[in-house]
Amino acid sequence: MLKSFSQFVTGLFEKKGDAHSYGCAMVYFNFPKMQELHSKIDEADVYTEEGDRSYGLEDEPHTTLLYGLHSADINDAKVLEICKSKPIGQLTLHNASLFENAKYDVLKFDVENPVLAEINAELSKLPHTTDFPDYHPHATIGYLK
Repeated sequence: MLKSFSQFVTGLFEKKGDAHSYGCAMVYFNFPKMQELHSKIDEADVYTEEGDRSYGLEDEPHTTLLYGLHSADINDAKVLEICKSKPIGQLTLHNASLFENAKYDVLKFDVENPVLAEINAELSKLPHTTDFPDYHPHATIGYLK
């Protein structure tokens, strides 16, 4: 079991190139062991796409609170208010596993912290679109072929 202590940053972000103007609330954290994990992954196994920095090995450890926020309909201040409404405290990263997809697999840790689900529930009351109604906090390590 790995534990991460952190300085948290939350905000509303848009994914560039999205056909929709969706935003995302995320918690970034300090996880110094990430580089050590990356050093154990063969570079030939890493999935990347030319011109798209969102794949490869994760260089900004984070867990998503909610993706799919309708950026045009939501004030950033409201998202920040919800995100900061409860102290998140310590995150526990455990259970390294894969999300398997046709193009690539996502190597990730499950993230344990009860406050994340509470914040996700509050954010979910805002206008948003999602294909994943069940919230499973995780931290991506990297994208693999």
